[in-house]
Amino acid sequence: MEPNWYVLVRTWGPMVYTTACRVLGNAADAEDVVQDVFTEAVKQWKNKTVRNWGGWLRRMAVCRAIDRLRQRRPSPALDSVAEPTHSLTPDVAMENRELGEQLRESLQQLSEHEAAVFCLRYFEDLSYDEIAKTLDMETAAVGMTLFRARTKLATLMEPIWKEV
Repeated sequence: MEPNWYVLVRTWGPMVYTTACRVLGNAADAEDVVQDVFTEAVKQWKNKTVRNWGGWLRRMAVCRAIDRLRQRRPSPALDSVAEPTHSLTPDVAMENRELGEQLRESLQQLSEHEAAVFCLRYFEDLSYDEIAKTLDMETAAVGMTLFRARTKLATLMEPIWKEV
């Protein structure tokens, strides 16, 4: 049975876009990721049955966004995804944007699996159980992977934190 692609894109497209935006901080790159994810979904449908479209699409969005982070040149952050700055001083707002960009650069140095777990936990605010279902892994493994990712990121970002 073939999925109704219009319903699939209308239902899950906003989630795929938002996930990509949170990881990338750039609207144009996020739109490219959405296109890549749904192109891959068409190919996957021919090869196997996807039981959980939402989880599968979210996972692909994170993985493709991380791939794009590794490929792209630095670009300005997406203001609509960045932390609201109306109550922050200009210096603090700029510092937050710079820290966000440094975090995105540091994510590129994690394994794809570690970066995916980190992004789903902190950018998408998913629980360990939700991450486990999305990535098809044990809940305990999510905790261990997240610990490794945070430890590596803390080491990578330590020089930046000393400057702040």
